Amino acid sequence: MFLLRRLFAGLLMMACLVQASLAQTIPADKRAAIEQLIAASNSLAIAQQMSGLYVAEITKSIKNAQPNVQQKALDVLPGVISGVIEENMPSLKQIFIVLFDKHYSLEDIQQLTQFYQSPVGQKLLAVQPQLMQDSVQAGARWGQAMSPEIQRRVKERLAQEGVKL
Repeated sequence: MFLLRRLFAGLLMMACLVQASLAQTIPADKRAAIEQLIAASNSLAIAQQMSGLYVAEITKSIKNAQPNVQQKALDVLPGVISGVIEENMPSLKQIFIVLFDKHYSLEDIQQLTQFYQSPVGQKLLAVQPQLMQDSVQAGARWGQAMSPEIQRRVKERLAQEGVKL
């Protein structure tokens, strides 16, 4: 949940900053190439898919906070969240345009577009959503596995400093 909140908070902050960033003029040919890259890389569709993870995390949080919440109340969440995300996709596209302009040359953008249009690029796009989901789950398990040892060492080190937990 924390990771998803940070992601969406970051996107919201970027949306606010985009207006100032758009003051810089992006050459028309570069803007068109970036838009082509965004389409070829399915960047906006991938962002929309992330909303499913966000829905799951919000649902879990609500269930934890309100164990007696009725399922019909939870059933409206995907539509509400997806609706907000869909309404804000144009601002996300503008964020991508500004970021891609900042970090990539026109030649880089053209090469990336060619990559995403290639067979291996298409494979990456097909596998990426599941890879991201698996990575988040594996990272969570990895962190949970280390947690007892981290807690033990922190407690031990703080005890050396006279702090008892």
